[in-house]
Amino acid sequence: MTSIRSRRRSPTQASGDLHALFEFSRIVNASLDVDFVLSTLLLTAMGKMLVSSGIVVTRKEGDIFRVAVVKGLDASLVESELSLPRARRGAVRLDATRGARTEGMKFFQNHSQTILLPIRSNRGLIGYLSLGGRQGRGTHTKNELALLRSLLNLSGSALEKAMMVEELKSAKRRVDHRYQELNTLFDLGKEFNRVLEPDQVVRLLTFSLLGQVGVNRYAICLRTEAGMKIVASKLDAPLDIAAVGDALCQIRTPMFLDAPGRHKHISELSASLLSMGIQALVPMVIQEETKGVILLGQRVRGRAF
Repeated sequence: MTSIRSRRRSPTQASGDLHALFEFSRIVNASLDVDFVLSTLLLTAMGKMLVSSGIVVTRKEGDIFRVAVVKGLDASLVESELSLPRARRGAVRLDATRGARTEGMKFFQNHSQTILLPIRSNRGLIGYLSLGGRQGRGTHTKNELALLRSLLNLSGSALEKAMMVEELKSAKRRVDHRYQELNTLFDLGKEFNRVLEPDQVVRLLTFSLLGQVGVNRYAICLRTEAGMKIVASKLDAPLDIAAVGDALCQIRTPMFLDAPGRHKHISELSASLLSMGIQALVPMVIQEETKGVILLGQRVRGRAF
């Protein structure tokens, strides 16, 4: 492994590093923006180490990491995902690694990164910082690595605080969304109870599917004495309700058509409906008897149900 050089710093250099750490701490702790903290960390580290490229990846879940910030490299790398199965506690010299064992390590080597350092907080591993090579300056000294570790420690605490705020904001958005949904259901319930004509009920349900659920394809099927009947639809191709009506009458619970093992009794129907862009089925059940089924296509903008 390449040796780490040791060099004594003058009092002026030591004072400059302390001042830089103080300013860095003040800036990152004053922000609750995760991306700003990560960008400031990377730019500060690159400036102190005099390198022209760097990458910050953050943990997404498990061993999967997401490229959060890049400098001096192709911006299209942002949002790329890679796997780093082993958590590394100290600095890893990528230029001294012969044939990286994982695709994640190869990712850094392929982009001329020479050193990889973990970003940690009290909550555990947050991500990694990597830096490119330095022209004509050789390897990093012990003092430089100590400065990098100090920057990472300060960033870890700032990121922990910012992430907690992001989680609180996300939780608040979910609560607000649920509250809006409940209000919508309450308003729809009042409208449905006010309407007596079947055609008006179907029209109101159609508006709800388009406006509230936001689907690009749908079909509303009602059970009559003669069998299932399509009362409203927006499909790319006509649906042969006579062929699928009996299978639809067997549905008792909502289901996703592409979910494995949930619709064995309607496997042929599932293939047919999936080819038409239908993704989910929602039965209308009264006293354990299916009175109708709503067929739903993909939601606008690719949102999940």
